[in-house]
Formats: sequence, C-alpha cells, structure tokens
Amino acid sequence: MKKLLSIMLVCLFIFTGVLATSFAVSATPDVETEFTNGDFDLFMSILVESLSSKPRPIRSARFNYYVQGIGMYDDDIDDLIYILNSNAQITEDMDVMLSDLATKGKDGQTMSKEQIILILEVLKSLPEEERQVAINEFYLNKENGNEDPVYDYPELNPDNPEYDADMDAAYKAIYDKYIPADFQATVLEDYNLNYTDFVPLFRVITNNIHFTKNALGRLVILRYNEDEQFVTNLKNNVTLTSVNGYSIVNNKGVVDEYAVLDVLLGKYSKDAPDDAEMFVDAFKAEDAFQIVGDFNGDGYVDVIDAQKMAQWRVDYGTVKQDIPQDSANFSAGAMADPKNTGLTAFDVTKVLQFDAEWPNIVLGRAVNTLFTE
Repeated sequence: MKKLLSIMLVCLFIFTGVLATSFAVSATPDVETEFTNGDFDLFMSILVESLSSKPRPIRSARFNYYVQGIGMYDDDIDDLIYILNSNAQITEDMDVMLSDLATKGKDGQTMSKEQIILILEVLKSLPEEERQVAINEFYLNKENGNEDPVYDYPELNPDNPEYDADMDAAYKAIYDKYIPADFQATVLEDYNLNYTDFVPLFRVITNNIHFTKNALGRLVILRYNEDEQFVTNLKNNVTLTSVNGYSIVNNKGVVDEYAVLDVLLGKYSKDAPDDAEMFVDAFKAEDAFQIVGDFNGDGYVDVIDAQKMAQWRVDYGTVKQDIPQDSANFSAGAMADPKNTGLTAFDVTKVLQFDAEWPNIVLGRAVNTLFTE
C-alpha cells in the first residue's frame, strides 16, 4: 500500500499507526472500535490516492489543506472533530479529507469516525505553538528547495563537521520504510523535498516525550517535557476510556498521561520489534531515549551501574562530577512511579538483582506500566 507523505506524516504514524500498530479504542465505556495496522495503512492509502490521482495543482492545494486541517491550528482540528461527532453523513461539501476517509477506500473499506477522532485528538495534544513553528520551518525549506535551505541541519549534512551518521541513517530508514520510492520521487519533483525536511516535525515529538524500554523490551514513556503542556493537552483531549481492554483513566475518571501511550507503544513494540528498534535509533539520536538503570551510559545495565549508583549516593567526587543530578534521577533503576525519580539504596539493589538475572525484576517505569504482555 502506498502511504501519504503529508506534512504531518511523522506525527501521524508515531501516534496512530507505527507506534500503535494494533489497538482497540472506545469513545464510551460500552463502545469499542478496532484500530489495527491495516486500518492505519487504509488511512494513509486513502489520502495518498486523494493526492496522487489529481493533477499537480490540485494535489498541491490538497496537500496544503491537510496541513491546515491536521496540524496548524487547534480550532481547525476542533472543527473536524465537531463534524465527526455530529453523526451527520460526511460529504465533500463538509470536508474533503473527512469525506475521503469516511466514504472512500480500497475494496470499499473506510475509516470509522471513532478512529479518525482518535488520530485528531492525539495530534492536537502536541502543543499548538510548537506544531506551528515546525510547520513554518518545513514550509520555508519547501519553498526554498534543498539547494538553498533556510534551515540547515548540520548533523544530517555529510560535508559538515557536526555530521551524525547514526542520526542520518535513522531518519533515512524511517523515511524509506514508510514512504514508497515512487511517492518519494513525486514529492521530490513537486516540492524538492527529502527526508531531512521532515526533521522539525519529528522533533515536535522528541521535544515533548522521552522514551525508554521495560524489562520485557517494550517501548514505554520515560518522561514528558517539564512544562507538561503535552500531558495537560492529552488529558483534556483524549475521549476514549480504554485501550485494548485496559482502562486508561484513573480513579477520578481522568485520562492517565502514561497509560495511553504505554499501551499503544507496548503493543507496537511487541508486535513489530524490528520496526520499533528503527524508531529507538531515531530517539537515541535525538537524545530522547534512555535505558533506565544504565547509570554510566554504556548501553547496558550491569554491576558497574550498581557500583556507580552506590558511589554517587555517598557523594563520591568523580562520579558526582561526571553524572549530574538530573541524569542520576533518570538513571535510577527502580522508578516504580514515573514521578518518583529519587536514587536510593533500593535502586542499587534492584540493579544488582537485574544483573544477576533474578526473575521478575523490572527496571524503570515498567513497574506500573499497563501493557505487560
């Protein structure tokens, strides 16, 4: 299936398809809607068909319309959600994109309103101002072309001393996997775009979310941006109450900011571990991924980490100088609560137990991660 290279592609597939490969959502406690990887492929294929089947001027106009509708302004996203919640028959006069998603598709398949609403709710949770900055940066790159970019990314330029080959490879791998070569050629011809132009969109995500793994090797959220705007938005925007049968609301009836993405990410990394690793590479390159318990940052959790933790706790000079307070907190090996990042003797003990392969020893956030399969 072809997939749409839209301006918000990276945000879309991280939150709705690639990192939510197979999940079920319910808009109300007694209504559950399946949302699988096939549904995401359908979502992308419908929109790409809407573009690729039209002449270039129409394709360009629709491309820009999608930008406004699903990325630029909260009010525009709200308008789309309002239409979907109205229970009216969706027509092109109401909205061409919603009409395509809800009424057109391969072999008669279409998207349900609940599925489209979930996509829009999570996209809207990314801070509006940050989305706008990223989109404007994208537009300036597009308008000026790659021969004279307004924004240069030295870490992705092989001729620059700051070039980061791992970061470059990670971004290129994501682009190549999800964007077919023929459609890459189309947008290169239409807009002179390549994978580096989508970096600001990806960084809207990594600026707000940092990732880790649990002891089962599943992706989970390590922490959110300190200002927690994304967290606040997520709680206010998401209307579903369960994912894959897991309740994602707390005892006060409020959406838990970790539960939503824990389940989606966990399911994705369980069903598509190789694809998940591709994103881990990109998260690592953007310093948005950390192995909890890896105190010295060598990529492993072992007895050396326990030793370093013990030294850090007793103010051992060299370790204190090498590892700042913030890094120590997020390297704690037994963060049962994601907000409890203090480093204690229990963390040291737990890392030793983990290194000795004791059964049922879970490092990091996974202690209270919902998805435990």
